[in-house]
Amino acid sequence: MEELGVKKCGATWIDINAPLLRYKLIVTVSMEGYIPEFEGDAREANTKGGLGIYFGDKLEGLAAIGIRNAFGCMPMYHKRLVQRIRNGRQEIDYREVSYDRQPVTPLLDEDRQPIKLEVWGINTENPLEEVRHEVEVFCTYRGGTPLYLFRCLEVFDVLYPDETTHRCLGRRHRFLQETIFAQCVPRLFRRLGVIPDALLINEGHVAVAGAITRGDPVFNKTAILYTNHTVVPAGLEVFDVDELVGNDLGRARYIMRFPSQSWQWLWKKFIVESEGKVLIDFSKGALEICSAANAVSAEHAGMTRSLFPSHNKHIHPILNGSGDTWVQRELLELELQGIQPSAEELLALGLQGKRTAREVIRRRTADLTNQQGKVIAAEGRELNLDMPAVWLVRRIVDYKSQYPILKEIIHILCADREQRVDSRWGLRRGLGMQVVVGGVAPLNCHEQTWIEAFVQWMERPDLKNRFFFVPGGDTELLRLQAIGADICLNCPQPGREACGTSDQRSARNGGINIAVHSGGPPEYLEDGRSGMLIGPYINNSDFFDLAPKHILEKLEVLADMYYAQGRNDRRWREMKLQSYLASRQVSAAAMEQRYAPVYVQAICSRLEHLQDPESRHHVETTSDQYHQPVQNTHAGLTG
Repeated sequence: MEELGVKKCGATWIDINAPLLRYKLIVTVSMEGYIPEFEGDAREANTKGGLGIYFGDKLEGLAAIGIRNAFGCMPMYHKRLVQRIRNGRQEIDYREVSYDRQPVTPLLDEDRQPIKLEVWGINTENPLEEVRHEVEVFCTYRGGTPLYLFRCLEVFDVLYPDETTHRCLGRRHRFLQETIFAQCVPRLFRRLGVIPDALLINEGHVAVAGAITRGDPVFNKTAILYTNHTVVPAGLEVFDVDELVGNDLGRARYIMRFPSQSWQWLWKKFIVESEGKVLIDFSKGALEICSAANAVSAEHAGMTRSLFPSHNKHIHPILNGSGDTWVQRELLELELQGIQPSAEELLALGLQGKRTAREVIRRRTADLTNQQGKVIAAEGRELNLDMPAVWLVRRIVDYKSQYPILKEIIHILCADREQRVDSRWGLRRGLGMQVVVGGVAPLNCHEQTWIEAFVQWMERPDLKNRFFFVPGGDTELLRLQAIGADICLNCPQPGREACGTSDQRSARNGGINIAVHSGGPPEYLEDGRSGMLIGPYINNSDFFDLAPKHILEKLEVLADMYYAQGRNDRRWREMKLQSYLASRQVSAAAMEQRYAPVYVQAICSRLEHLQDPESRHHVETTSDQYHQPVQNTHAGLTG
């Protein structure tokens, strides 16, 4: 199936290591995705955080290891979040997105007509009513793998709607998005004429897509895989039936859109009764219907098991990886030629990335105003290329801990190296560093005050021109961190990060990481050789008491290494090289190589299940609704 974007040009990793997958169709679905082939607003509208970045890089990894038959599905949103800083505070707005000049085309049928899917959803203002929706299907390529996008303006407006985006109706609108998407996935399979061998659902958001597929006898052989990305119960996708439809259980079952032959047993998989409430738990349903489940780091696998204590399903630990689009272009060209860069080349490329970052930082900080409405720096603030820069660009949320950690040590980091400054731990020598922070805080949360403090820091005499809060919090800024940060600091609270990939993206460019001994970093970084690890910490009290000092001590070592380069001290460049070499374990291709055995296991497990008469479900008969045979082919259907 060369039309799917992977040409048969010699043996691939799959041919050699997992030949069973050579002609299997793998489909993966998500509610968000990083699409670097898009530009500007179109790219930013479709991803918000680590899940979207993972999904986009996963599609790249599928192509990279030679899975010939694969594609992804996700919504296509038409509004993007915009963060601005005015009067020293964060302001959030949404603006319309145009796809006119993006590399995306309508999906066409055999008569070259655009394919449209008819689906039904609740009226969010009156959930007793039904609304018919017509969903357009578009196609693009993410890293060589086809990606099908569902466009429906009245449904897929903003990514992850809530009460701030849809007053009093945020949860209903989110439920609408997820159930509309769920219907689109198997309908697309039918229009394409395919039966996936494996359908991987990313997070509970898309569990209903897996359930509808599982309940349809046409897709009996499809193995369902579930990747959990959540670490705490509050992060699971759960809906209160009372909030959706006023405790009308019959109505709730109906709006889940399960196939008529199998709605009863599927409904039981998704329902939880708690404290007199009936809850629809998408994540629980995903775990119960899947043939295999995985988490995104070894530590996270244990956390996932604790999220679902009543289930004994094995949770495979599969470490995340990061794609090639996060790598500086000149470095990636060397890799594609099979050339390993030297320590000196990595040093030069890092300086080049830092120059690129300096220009964007200057431009983005030019319009910041303080609480008095005065412009902080008319021309913007510029990085000093001769001083090491520590970056913390990621979402501004409680567990990321940017402000609680920095407030203890920021004055030491930014002080001249000849200075001695007071601290909780007595007089400390200044480190002569710069610090770059960026990210978006959720509305109506206390982390918005962190941003206010960061903006104020830009005018503090002891931090001026050495601390930068950069508005935007988008994938452009994340990429600048990857290619331009001397040091990437990752300081999540213990047990709160499923994997974390900021460190991976930095390491892929030879950046040096300081990371908490939690989530993904301990699986590929070696403390003192390819990066710096702190902890592990028992609990948050332990973390907040000890981590600031531990981070400071690591930064003291790195500052000495950085400034010793002028004396022919090679420790800095050698650690950069070792960081880069370690990152081979966390490329998108390496991630998919780790997934391949789980795909094989899930597919074989499903086929064995179908061959066992006692384990077959009673609905496994031909559906009355469809009579045409379904085969694995996309011929004539791509736009």
